[in-house]
Amino acid sequence: MSGWDDLDTYAPPDDAAGQDLIDKLFVDALNNPAGKKLLGYWKARYLDQPVCTPGAGADHGFHREGQNSLIRDALLRLKRGTEPRK
Repeated sequence: MSGWDDLDTYAPPDDAAGQDLIDKLFVDALNNPAGKKLLGYWKARYLDQPVCTPGAGADHGFHREGQNSLIRDALLRLKRGTEPRK
């Protein structure tokens, strides 16, 4: 990839080999001291916070759950990419 414009043509793979590649990309990016600090920050900032708060509308809860699902996906892919397959 040569820049942000290349992202417009990228389509995530939906086959198992493609998913393994995506898992590996997450491992390469996050399985290091800086990546682990970033994951720790994301966990504290998003996952460890309430999704719904008193007085907030349903839109806020849906938005927060979307944020959380992104972090959960990163954690799952990192785990899948670093643990041996059974």
